[in-house]
Amino acid sequence: MSRASRFARRWRWQLAAAPVAAGALAAGVVLTGASSATAAYRTATVSTGDVTQTLTATGSLSSASQHDLAFQVDGEVAKVRVGVGDTVEAGDVLATLDTSDLEDAVAEAEDALADAEEALADDLDAQSEGTTSSSDASSAAYDADASEGAAAAVVLTAAYVPGTVAVTTATAEDPAVAQARAALVAAQETLLAQYDTAQALLEAADAAAVAAQEICAAFTSAGDDASGEDEPGEEPEDADESDEPDLAAALSACQDATAAALAASRESIDAQSALMDLAGEVDDAVAALQLALAADDAGGAPDDGSAGQPGGDAGSGTAQPDGGADGSTGMDGSTGMDGTTGMDGTTGGDAVDTGTVPSAADILADKADITDAKAALAVAEGQLEHATLTAPVAGAVVAVSLEEGASVTGGDTAASITLIADNTYLVALAVSLTEAQLLAVGQDASLTLTSTGDVVEGTVSSVSHTNTGNTFQQSYAVTIAVPDPGFDIRIGAATRMTITVASATGVLVVPTSAVSDAAGDATVSVIGADGEPTAVSVETGAIGAVYTEVVSGLAAGDEVVLADLTADVGTADDDASDGSGGLLGGLGSDGEESSGGRGEQGFSGGGFPGGGAPPTMNG
Repeated sequence: MSRASRFARRWRWQLAAAPVAAGALAAGVVLTGASSATAAYRTATVSTGDVTQTLTATGSLSSASQHDLAFQVDGEVAKVRVGVGDTVEAGDVLATLDTSDLEDAVAEAEDALADAEEALADDLDAQSEGTTSSSDASSAAYDADASEGAAAAVVLTAAYVPGTVAVTTATAEDPAVAQARAALVAAQETLLAQYDTAQALLEAADAAAVAAQEICAAFTSAGDDASGEDEPGEEPEDADESDEPDLAAALSACQDATAAALAASRESIDAQSALMDLAGEVDDAVAALQLALAADDAGGAPDDGSAGQPGGDAGSGTAQPDGGADGSTGMDGSTGMDGTTGMDGTTGGDAVDTGTVPSAADILADKADITDAKAALAVAEGQLEHATLTAPVAGAVVAVSLEEGASVTGGDTAASITLIADNTYLVALAVSLTEAQLLAVGQDASLTLTSTGDVVEGTVSSVSHTNTGNTFQQSYAVTIAVPDPGFDIRIGAATRMTITVASATGVLVVPTSAVSDAAGDATVSVIGADGEPTAVSVETGAIGAVYTEVVSGLAAGDEVVLADLTADVGTADDDASDGSGGLLGGLGSDGEESSGGRGEQGFSGGGFPGGGAPPTMNG
């Protein structure tokens, strides 16, 4: 998987909604008298209308006239669904592979990831308890009833959840031990967080280096073209001065890309250095916990040293790490006693050697194993997805060189299906997870050519479910198929697309600004008979910039609150930071309409197409 492909396409997306107000929606704002209970609120009346939710993007058109379609993974052909002469539509399945081995590979990768995460949890657990790591047990128990002089038992459990380390104490422990343990847990959490940061910066530095190489390669190529080297026997040509600006621009781009790559590399190195410093702090915290445990154990032991002395009969049978002749405790977590109770909770028998407490290096190794396991799982899932061969565009099948039951090699076009689509085009996009979840094969798309203003129609032909980015910058491949528009389009022409992702006609609608968290646990404030607002949970459908479809929770004629006229409107700075007068809408920094509280998604469009009017506004 090329990192450059993930960074080469940077598509700017916005969710757009073009609602159509219809039915009995009346224009105007009606102000009520001061005696009205609702005079303190600006309200609107729920009615019916049409809502269309769209997603917009920019991209460039590529040729889709001929495609030699081959499987991208090895396998055995299970089914060939087309033959020569068949016509297909974009997104149709052409052939499939036997997925048994691929599904097994995904299951194995999932198991490997679970094992790696369990190993990390065990090592964090062992560090917090001051014992060795064990995949069979996640807690250590001391038998308090082993003898009359036994110290109080402490049962500890440490559980790892990505981003947190939780330690639960069943019984009270010495304050010094508790403080040392808390300091260790905090150091562990900081180390794990820094590992994620360092990993992300390392990936970004790699991507910047690849991008710089590609950009500088373009400069080298431009320089070779401008040099005008002649073939033997040819007359020398004068240099074209018009090439000089292009060459200068290519050089500048190369220099900028190289500087960016160096800066990313330095940032990654600094993060790695900080990670090593934090690893040292974890090791120091482990040592401090061991000392605290040793001091606690020594303080609770009888004066005659009968507990934890090697070669003697332990009076209490309480386990002591690396006990010496005087009952002292070592730093490696091992025991040197012949007591009746061991560190593993067993009674009777010889000394129990707990070995060495996991170090920060062990924790980082566990995290690296998890990173590798996640990468392997992503590869396995991607290979399973590639077991289905689909048509990227509509067209005619002109050749089939696949046979059912035959083995194929990934990427081998000798075993392929050839599809011809005259004067058709494609737009390849890379979208985020949130955007990918809104898209589906078959959705309509309208494309406007930015150079001419011509509008052509297209269809979403594929939506990948495999993240080709990373944990911190997700990327999903989407293809828009454009059938023959009836005229030629220059390859590489820029276009702005509007994809319809949801629509509803003649449904109950409410102004979007009246809805709180329309895409989540949506609520609307409804004016009751007493004139006071009450929050009501609603189920929403299509979300527009002006209107949102209400599936349940409201009825036509309900009066909903748009604004509290008595509320403090805040300062100019507050307004600027919000960027929106309601849930959606407003202008982003680039001058385009963007979201007012929806993260990367921005709703635009709207208005009242066809002469529709807004709902009745009260107050």
